[in-house]
Amino acid sequence: MSSEATNQSRQLNILSLQAKPRLSIDVNDCRNVLASNEKYLLCYAHDRFLLIDEQGNEELSVQSDLTFYDMCWSSYLNQFIILSRSGELYALDTNEKQLKQIKIFDQIMSICTCYEKTFICSNGTKIEKYNLSNWQLEQTFEENIPYTGISQIRFNSDGTRLGFIIDIEGRIFRDQWFSLRNPSDMSKLQNMTKVGYGSFSWLLALPRNEQYEYMATICSQNNIYLLKYDRELNNEIIFGYPENITSTSIINDKCLVIHTNNPDKLHFYDI
Repeated sequence: MSSEATNQSRQLNILSLQAKPRLSIDVNDCRNVLASNEKYLLCYAHDRFLLIDEQGNEELSVQSDLTFYDMCWSSYLNQFIILSRSGELYALDTNEKQLKQIKIFDQIMSICTCYEKTFICSNGTKIEKYNLSNWQLEQTFEENIPYTGISQIRFNSDGTRLGFIIDIEGRIFRDQWFSLRNPSDMSKLQNMTKVGYGSFSWLLALPRNEQYEYMATICSQNNIYLLKYDRELNNEIIFGYPENITSTSIINDKCLVIHTNNPDKLHFYDI
């Protein structure tokens, strides 16, 4: 997902999410992970990676049987970075139209995010920070706290903060908590705030704006949460969504794409 945004702040048209999407397209067997840059959405469906533009047109198709946990866009490398389930890191070059392996981790990592030259990944408890110019490991952090694990890490739009979704095991479902961290040392910038509960959550960094910093969704609840740096959950649940949301991404800071799994569709909104 693209974390690098423009320096101009603007108002987001969040109310557009309460209307019908501008465009919806069917995707069969789409993985619950999305990423995007200023031109395209990257998703995986039909045993291939697909690049799709704001109008829903398929611009690139790369066949692959790669299984993966997460992916993000790197403006520094000008490539999509894909974190495989077997411990390798791959890059998708949109110009060369191919996947290539760029790194093998000592242990399997399941979460990734990047901003400029910084790449951060985690296995749920251990966090590693790399320099993208040489893939040098710069820092390692261990989370020694009593919860199930970290499920999401995302840089905000200007790279000054990291948003975390923390899973805490509940009696029936996992409780999902939001935490805001300092990227330099992973220190907490405020107390964790409970977002909701469910089996699968997704965190999206929103473009620089005057209202919100992150959007969080929990699949089993069909709810969308908007989060600020002041750390108060704005009006608790902002609104419900009619379908189960598995992941979200934003193309060019203005086109929000929502993936739902029942039905299996991509919904496009102008925000």
